[in-house]
Amino acid sequence: VWVAGNRLSELRITRAWPGTGSNDMVRTMGGRTWHLTQTVTPTSEADLRRVEVTVYTDPDRDVRELEMHGYIARYRTPAELGAGGPAGEQQEDTNEDEGSESDEDDTPLPGEDDPAGGDIETDETGGVENT
Repeated sequence: VWVAGNRLSELRITRAWPGTGSNDMVRTMGGRTWHLTQTVTPTSEADLRRVEVTVYTDPDRDVRELEMHGYIARYRTPAELGAGGPAGEQQEDTNEDEGSESDEDDTPLPGEDDPAGGDIETDETGGVENT
Protein backbone atom coordinates (compact mmCIF):
# COMPACT_ATOMS: atom_id res chain seq x y z
CA VAL A 1 0.00 0.00 0.00
CA TRP A 2 2.74 2.43 0.98
CA VAL A 3 4.64 2.25 -2.29
CA ALA A 4 1.55 3.27 -4.30
CA GLY A 5 0.66 6.05 -1.86
CA ASN A 6 4.23 7.30 -1.98
CA ARG A 7 4.06 7.57 -5.77
CA LEU A 8 0.88 9.68 -5.59
CA SER A 9 2.45 11.84 -2.88
CA GLU A 10 5.58 12.29 -4.99
CA LEU A 11 3.48 13.70 -7.83
CA ARG A 12 1.68 16.08 -5.46
CA ILE A 13 4.79 17.28 -3.61
CA THR A 14 6.76 17.93 -6.78
CA ARG A 15 3.70 19.61 -8.33
CA ALA A 16 4.26 17.43 -11.36
CA TRP A 17 1.69 17.59 -14.16
CA PRO A 18 1.85 14.07 -15.56
CA GLY A 19 1.17 13.38 -19.20
CA THR A 20 -1.68 11.03 -20.02
CA GLY A 21 -0.93 7.39 -20.74
CA SER A 22 0.81 4.54 -18.95
CA ASN A 23 4.38 3.99 -17.90
CA ASP A 24 6.19 1.38 -15.85
CA MET A 25 8.58 2.06 -13.01
CA VAL A 26 10.45 0.13 -10.33
CA ARG A 27 10.73 1.16 -6.67
CA THR A 28 12.57 -0.40 -3.74
CA MET A 29 10.89 -0.23 -0.37
CA GLY A 30 11.11 -2.33 2.77
CA GLY A 31 13.91 -4.41 1.30
CA ARG A 32 11.70 -5.48 -1.64
CA THR A 33 11.53 -4.51 -5.27
CA TRP A 34 8.12 -3.33 -6.43
CA HIS A 35 7.02 -2.98 -10.05
CA LEU A 36 4.54 -0.18 -10.67
CA THR A 37 2.40 0.81 -13.60
CA GLN A 38 1.16 4.40 -13.52
CA THR A 39 -1.82 5.21 -15.73
CA VAL A 40 -2.88 8.84 -16.11
CA THR A 41 -6.22 9.75 -17.64
CA PRO A 42 -7.89 13.13 -18.18
CA THR A 43 -11.01 14.15 -16.28
CA SER A 44 -13.85 16.49 -17.18
CA GLU A 45 -11.88 19.24 -15.41
CA ALA A 46 -8.99 20.54 -17.53
CA ASP A 47 -6.74 21.09 -14.51
CA LEU A 48 -7.36 17.69 -12.89
CA ARG A 49 -6.03 14.26 -13.85
CA ARG A 50 -6.78 10.81 -12.47
CA VAL A 51 -3.69 8.78 -11.63
CA GLU A 52 -3.92 5.05 -11.08
CA VAL A 53 -0.93 3.20 -9.62
CA THR A 54 -0.91 -0.58 -9.89
CA VAL A 55 1.66 -2.46 -7.83
CA TYR A 56 3.12 -5.84 -8.79
CA THR A 57 5.65 -8.09 -7.06
CA ASP A 58 6.99 -9.65 -10.24
CA PRO A 59 8.74 -7.90 -13.15
CA ASP A 60 6.37 -9.50 -15.70
CA ARG A 61 3.47 -7.83 -13.88
CA ASP A 62 1.47 -11.05 -13.74
CA VAL A 63 0.49 -10.86 -10.05
CA ARG A 64 -1.21 -7.62 -9.10
CA GLU A 65 -0.79 -6.78 -5.41
CA LEU A 66 -2.66 -3.50 -5.22
CA GLU A 67 -4.29 -0.78 -7.25
CA MET A 68 -4.65 2.76 -5.91
CA HIS A 69 -5.86 5.90 -7.58
CA GLY A 70 -5.86 9.59 -6.80
CA TYR A 71 -6.27 12.95 -8.48
CA ILE A 72 -3.56 15.44 -9.32
CA ALA A 73 -4.40 19.11 -9.80
CA ARG A 74 -2.33 21.27 -12.12
CA TYR A 75 -0.22 23.72 -10.14
CA ARG A 76 -0.61 27.29 -11.32
CA THR A 77 1.75 30.08 -10.29
CA PRO A 78 0.25 33.41 -9.15
CA ALA A 79 1.44 34.91 -12.45
CA GLU A 80 -0.46 32.23 -14.40
CA LEU A 81 -3.58 32.90 -12.36
CA GLY A 82 -3.36 36.66 -12.86
CA ALA A 83 -3.05 39.42 -10.27
CA GLY A 84 -6.62 39.02 -9.05
CA GLY A 85 -6.59 35.28 -8.49
CA PRO A 86 -8.59 32.58 -10.27
CA ALA A 87 -11.70 34.67 -10.85
CA GLY A 88 -9.82 37.89 -11.63
CA GLU A 89 -11.03 39.40 -8.37
CA GLN A 90 -8.93 41.57 -6.10
CA GLN A 91 -7.76 39.41 -3.21
CA GLU A 92 -8.27 40.72 0.31
CA ASP A 93 -5.10 41.20 2.36
CA THR A 94 -5.60 39.27 5.58
CA ASN A 95 -2.12 39.88 7.04
CA GLU A 96 -2.06 41.95 10.20
CA ASP A 97 0.02 45.12 10.30
CA GLU A 98 3.14 44.97 12.46
CA GLY A 99 1.73 47.51 14.89
CA SER A 100 -1.60 45.75 15.38
CA GLU A 101 -2.49 43.84 18.51
CA SER A 102 -1.96 40.11 18.48
CA ASP A 103 -3.15 37.13 20.47
CA GLU A 104 0.39 36.34 21.62
CA ASP A 105 0.95 35.79 25.34
CA ASP A 106 3.48 38.28 26.75
CA THR A 107 4.12 36.17 29.86
CA PRO A 108 7.89 35.65 30.25
CA LEU A 109 9.19 32.11 30.09
CA PRO A 110 11.36 30.54 32.79
CA GLY A 111 14.85 32.07 32.61
CA GLU A 112 13.63 35.30 30.98
CA ASP A 113 13.56 38.64 32.76
CA ASP A 114 10.24 39.49 34.37
CA PRO A 115 9.04 42.99 33.43
CA ALA A 116 7.91 43.33 37.06
CA GLY A 117 11.52 43.20 38.21
CA GLY A 118 12.44 39.64 39.20
CA ASP A 119 13.68 36.62 37.29
CA ILE A 120 11.34 33.76 36.50
CA GLU A 121 12.52 30.38 37.80
CA THR A 122 11.03 26.92 37.81
CA ASP A 123 10.73 25.00 41.09
CA GLU A 124 11.23 21.24 41.42
CA THR A 125 7.55 20.48 40.72
CA GLY A 126 7.58 22.37 37.42
CA GLY A 127 5.72 25.33 38.87
CA VAL A 128 6.86 28.86 38.19
CA GLU A 129 7.76 31.28 40.93
CA ASN A 130 8.79 34.90 40.81
CA THR A 131 12.07 35.75 42.58
